[in-house]
Amino acid sequence: MARINVHDIPEVEKQPLCYAVPRFILPRPSDCKNPYVVKLRAILSWEVVPPPGDPDFVPPWGNRLEAWVQIDPTTGQMTNVVSEEKCCGQDKPKEPEKERLHFLEILKENPNSFGTLPKSDLQVALPKQYDTTYEELRCVGLYPERDYLEAVLKVKLPFGFLTDLCGPGSYEYVRFFIDLDQDGDFYDASEDAGVATVNVHDIPVAGDLPLSYALGRHFQALHEKCERPYIVKVRAILSWQQVPVGPDFVPVWGNVVECYVQIRPYGPEEEETLVAVITGPAESSPPQCVSVGPTAVCGLAGVTITGWACGTGFASYRISYRPVSSLGWLQAGVVYPDCSPASATPDHSTPKFGEPLAFLENLEPDEYEVCLQVDGAGGPIYAYTHFSLSRSPVVIDQIGAIPTLVMGVHPDDVSELLKLVKLGGVADPETSVGGSISIVGSADFYGCGRQMIEYVLQHQWAPFGSNPPQQDDLGPWTDIKPPLPFGDATHPRWYYCWPTNLPNYVLNGKLSRLWISSQCLLMPWPPVFHNVRRTAESAWDTTALNGRYTVRLRVKHQDLLAVTPVQEVYDSATVWLDNRTIQVRITELAKTGGATLKECAELRLSDLVGTTLDIKGRAWDPLILDSVAETEVPNDNFDHYLVNYEKDGSGIWVTNELTIADPTVRVPDVLPTLPAPPDDVGVLATWDVVTALDAGALPHPYVAPPYPKLYRGERCAYLIHLYACDETRINDNADIHDAEYYWPVCISNDLK
Repeated sequence: MARINVHDIPEVEKQPLCYAVPRFILPRPSDCKNPYVVKLRAILSWEVVPPPGDPDFVPPWGNRLEAWVQIDPTTGQMTNVVSEEKCCGQDKPKEPEKERLHFLEILKENPNSFGTLPKSDLQVALPKQYDTTYEELRCVGLYPERDYLEAVLKVKLPFGFLTDLCGPGSYEYVRFFIDLDQDGDFYDASEDAGVATVNVHDIPVAGDLPLSYALGRHFQALHEKCERPYIVKVRAILSWQQVPVGPDFVPVWGNVVECYVQIRPYGPEEEETLVAVITGPAESSPPQCVSVGPTAVCGLAGVTITGWACGTGFASYRISYRPVSSLGWLQAGVVYPDCSPASATPDHSTPKFGEPLAFLENLEPDEYEVCLQVDGAGGPIYAYTHFSLSRSPVVIDQIGAIPTLVMGVHPDDVSELLKLVKLGGVADPETSVGGSISIVGSADFYGCGRQMIEYVLQHQWAPFGSNPPQQDDLGPWTDIKPPLPFGDATHPRWYYCWPTNLPNYVLNGKLSRLWISSQCLLMPWPPVFHNVRRTAESAWDTTALNGRYTVRLRVKHQDLLAVTPVQEVYDSATVWLDNRTIQVRITELAKTGGATLKECAELRLSDLVGTTLDIKGRAWDPLILDSVAETEVPNDNFDHYLVNYEKDGSGIWVTNELTIADPTVRVPDVLPTLPAPPDDVGVLATWDVVTALDAGALPHPYVAPPYPKLYRGERCAYLIHLYACDETRINDNADIHDAEYYWPVCISNDLK
């Protein structure tokens, strides 16, 4: 049995209130081969306890609801839960599964393809919203006794969730928002109550028995006195495989449910005139280890202090801190949520309700104590917490001097970011790089009694059409260079301020680590930056690689006494590597539509009267991967080719008298069929030689003919030049793959 306290609340006449009543159960063991699907019955009864062991009890006031649920399998076997034919005998329709997979692929190219990001500038290509064919959010409520929000969703089909129970399945996300200040919106910093997640799978029985899942989140709420009911609106957003990013997020697969809830009041023993509570970093023993994190509001890197500073008679609050080894309290580096530093405003006069109280920046790794002082009627009152600070700048910023852009969360793990290498913005195509390139980023970990002991850069093949490997994927990963030990006598551990400019030093004769000041993106939209320190990695020779690869930075760290197990942190980015060479060659000259002129023969204008000359050859660049369509950028990154000529070694090249059908199309143009055989050629350009070179009769006295022409009776050497290139950046200087070819010819003007 579970119970909940309810009261006479006048506001219910205008808006019903939604409550959640959770009860934990201990399931029997099962395994992934037989879905553990059971029926639940809940009996609601006001003031009369349903008798134990009586599932058919009829309440005087209340009702009964039933739902089928799937319990996550553990070790062992559970049989006869549902019939064998319902569990294992159904085939999945093909089209719905393709529909869902297509959705994931499209999101990789443009996170706003379906119009799910209302404030994004990314183009909406395939509008689709609130599809509840597969899953649907049914209700949301609050369990006031534990400040716990809970939502119930139904999975309505036996397919469309990517795998059965023996595979990874997919995820349903529910993000909760609470209008704590009752202003009619959910935009305040404290009103995002976070995301809850449930793993779902293809379960055959779901076609006959829709399955219900409950998921929820604790939140920090201000508890009013009992004389005033605290009624607020809650919004829950359900989204399959895509994390809702704000209160206006529009799910493609999912829906939105809202309801009013009643937040519990203070009891008589809890009532205070002022409220001072620090909720984060939470008090713990040993002190909680935290890292410097981005603060999007003020564009700085620091430690966020959250909590409550409010109450009847509230006037102001103050945040101060100190290292535990120090006696004096400090405010240097305290920044309040309106971005004012404590040096300008020591006390902040805006009350806070379970939201950021202040940010602490420019802290060195140490153990700290934080004090919240709330002033007002009956004050001051105080609250304290303490934490240990670590530094963990483990970031890949650039590959081949091209920035890594955050596309959103990794589709297989919401705790990771998906980063791709792009010259432009998120909506632009990926960029291919090759040759000898650098990987720029930061590798460091220290503080909280821990130290970095090793870092290494690695790469792994990332097949096109599949999600890139996760950062903690087992591999196989290939080391770009041998792992670098850090902190021994040969490679001493040196620490400096943050941020700063620091000198070069060489750790192992191969790797130069240069600390520099650069910008780190805190949030992709709207863009917010702050300065951090970064390191530059020496060149990576990629010439043996072609295709799509994920590059991973792995940092190992351990406690100072080397007693506890080694831990690892990562960052990764996925990049296209192109080391396939441009192919250029001039093979012959021929009359347009006619015979080939003899090789090494002198070219006479009289042979070309009334016709033109075709310059034939090859200007060709292979796809990065022959198995991937040329429509997938940057797999096809051919840029252009050029044909021109000069007279008598003058160095003055003539281009405009040659006709090229389309310089951005390969010659021969055989895509998208197969790679062109090495001997295949085509027409590179057409040359009206007579018009271009005939200068007429020889004048007396002699004056030089207009360049590049010949007087009649003259002959001269000409050099035809072919150039082609692609868009791959083959080094940090933005050089590209290119090649050129020269064809000499002697031309005589034998016209009469």
